[in-house]
Amino acid sequence: MVEPVNLSTRLRDAARTAREIDLRPYETKGSNQVREKILPQLIEAVDRGIRALGEVLAHYEQLPSAPSELADLSFMARMELLSHRQQLDGVAGESDALSILSVCGASRRSLLRSTFVVDRALCEREGLAFEPADLGAFELKLGLRVRAEYARFRRDVLMLGAPELTGIVTYLERAAKRLGELVSGELFDEFRLDDRLMMHRLRARLGVWLDGRDGREVKSGLRLAQDLAGFTSLLVQVNHRTELVEHDRALVKEIYAALFEGKPRTSVPPEVQAKLWALYGRDEGVDGLLDAGLGMFAVEWREPLERLQASLGLSDAAPEGPAEGEPGF
Repeated sequence: MVEPVNLSTRLRDAARTAREIDLRPYETKGSNQVREKILPQLIEAVDRGIRALGEVLAHYEQLPSAPSELADLSFMARMELLSHRQQLDGVAGESDALSILSVCGASRRSLLRSTFVVDRALCEREGLAFEPADLGAFELKLGLRVRAEYARFRRDVLMLGAPELTGIVTYLERAAKRLGELVSGELFDEFRLDDRLMMHRLRARLGVWLDGRDGREVKSGLRLAQDLAGFTSLLVQVNHRTELVEHDRALVKEIYAALFEGKPRTSVPPEVQAKLWALYGRDEGVDGLLDAGLGMFAVEWREPLERLQASLGLSDAAPEGPAEGEPGF
């Protein structure tokens, strides 16, 4: 029988294999290079993840004392990876490099997410260390940073105002500058592949318009501004990541209990204020309080936290207001 610590190691090894695959250099390559260099690496990594999850499933299915949740979680994660494995086989004959990369990026993210979730559940059951240096914890920290960066970008785009009022040239110049900062930033490599590809396309279109190569027509400029706004709004989907949903559920419960259960509090303790920043990007109302330097008093957080509880499935109330992101495997 395989020891749980070895099962955890195999999950982390599979995730590490995926993490070492660098897709970014191939975003401007041809389909042959992507198909010959990247596709085999992703297939090998996904196969490794499927085997590791299969071992976890087999181990906990045969233990009568083991909770069914861990076996069920392993089964779901393995089925998801099997689906991605079929998709990888399906793009082997694709001629569009970006289509192949898109499937590779989704498979890589699924492998990282699935192994993270199962490994954490396994470690919690077996009392194994799940230290910050572990790959799963590293992925969570990275996910929180990416979410916060997306939220700041959404905020900055909204602050540009309406292009009709600002003036389309000024609006697009400022948008191009902010998008350029995002693309050249240290976190760009960690963004979802499809998001990176769209940022490249939008940046190229902004360059063409601002250079005057399409005549700087107001109509095409407004359409470009609408496309940018639409893409920006889609970035909230980062909240669908399972590791972020689980993190937020645990943290919201912890913060709510600290502020409103037990001894009544008037002000928000510094340690709780620091934890609130880990929710940045989940909810526009919470983001607004934090950005404005408000929320020093506990009463200011009751409604936002109750809204978050509802949106995260922690209460029976229906979510209201600007909550963003729903749980998903």
